[in-house]
Amino acid sequence: MNKSFINKSHIGCTVTIIYESKSQVMSKRTIHILGIKDEYVIAYCYLRKGVRRFNQQRILGLNMKKRQEELSL
Repeated sequence: MNKSFINKSHIGCTVTIIYESKSQVMSKRTIHILGIKDEYVIAYCYLRKGVRRFNQQRILGLNMKKRQEELSL
């Protein structure tokens, strides 16, 4: 079973994810979701300071920022 943490309602939101790379390295990323294309999330990654593509199957967890925190950024 494939569970997707991110859906179209998250577009425009800033979230923190736990992500596992192809080489099985886990990282915590704060991203601003720009869109969803097939099985990928297109987002601005604050850690890498650029737009990145994240495979949804490699997103292990998601934490939504509160709307107030998001507006103050």
